[in-house]
Amino acid sequence: MMFFRRNNSFKGSGNMPEQFWNLYQRSLLEKDRGALASALRLRKEAYDISKTDNGYLGMACHNLAILEMYHLGDGKAAAKYARESLDCGEEYYRFSEKCREIIMFGAHLESLQTAAVTSTTYDEALGYIAEGKKRYGSIFENMEKSVNSIRNSGGRFYEYLRATSLLYYSRVSAEQDKGDYAPAMSLLQIIIDHAEEREFDLGYEEYVDVLDDYLTITVMYLMKKARVLKGTMADFGNELAFIADEPLKRLADFLPDCQPSDMKTFQFIIQGYAQLPYIKERSSFRPFLSYI
Repeated sequence: MMFFRRNNSFKGSGNMPEQFWNLYQRSLLEKDRGALASALRLRKEAYDISKTDNGYLGMACHNLAILEMYHLGDGKAAAKYARESLDCGEEYYRFSEKCREIIMFGAHLESLQTAAVTSTTYDEALGYIAEGKKRYGSIFENMEKSVNSIRNSGGRFYEYLRATSLLYYSRVSAEQDKGDYAPAMSLLQIIIDHAEEREFDLGYEEYVDVLDDYLTITVMYLMKKARVLKGTMADFGNELAFIADEPLKRLADFLPDCQPSDMKTFQFIIQGYAQLPYIKERSSFRPFLSYI
């Protein structure tokens, strides 16, 4: 990846291009070793220095969207950054295509995919898919078929996102569990945040099912990443513990409405979070101190 320093096509005014790609390269190294807070910090630094150039800004937003969606499990942030990247318009599209053969992926294409899968209505998702088909052809057709299949059967948009989330994990069968928890976490978070909207309209049991999975696979993900990080408990606190904040905030919002028959399930989950290093010290855990 250090070839960015040698490729004249990425030179611009000052040292911003070199700084940008250096930050991106460093973020990849941190991500790969499980230091996710450091990876996020470096990508935000790249975002901050790129604001005067829509090509680089679009790429910076894309890089944040992918990290949030597929490594941090934050669908809300992924949706924000994917849309911000697309707002950078033709400059971002052209820059993405210019970079494609060097960085080995199409950033603009991935921004459209991420925006589509983090949508909250059929019309919104199909709008991004239509743009993807216009730009990139058949690669978006399977996504379009999946969305329209559920829509045409009368299903809520929730059912599309729920089915998509289950492509990444299973709590029913260990053999079917792909263990790809972060993108599933991202989609479950979006479902919870929009549960009362018309195209979601979750019943109580559906909500409990989604929240239970979201909380549980987050713990599984944190344990998995801790094994990658191979650091001290303090390293876990610095690099990974923040990922628990979003699910715990949603659990705190839900508990006043939790029926007694479901309380044991969530008490057990709270105990699981309490066993993770430095989670009890975070402000997001304070509402649960009475459970431990």
